[in-house]
Amino acid sequence: MTTRARAPKAPPIATDPVASARLAGLRYVGETGTGIHRRRAGRGFVYLNGHGPVRDVTTLARIRALVIPPAWREVWRRARAQAVPLPFALAPGA
Repeated sequence: MTTRARAPKAPPIATDPVASARLAGLRYVGETGTGIHRRRAGRGFVYLNGHGPVRDVTTLARIRALVIPPAWREVWRRARAQAVPLPFALAPGA
């Protein structure tokens, strides 16, 4: 008779987003914090922070590199360059 080795115990699953981020080694940032919002302007978009339009070339390049679909509405992204580059948005029809 062969004895099977027991699998290591899985880490706990956190239902709280802050705790979940901490378990993954990340920092939780809610969508209500300081960030950059996108608003349609003519045939393109303007990106706004809490002080007005974003004009910094490096920041604009970082945002455009995310290639967020134009159909997404209410797009928000974290203002810090070190943040995980995940935009928060409502998809079409949402």
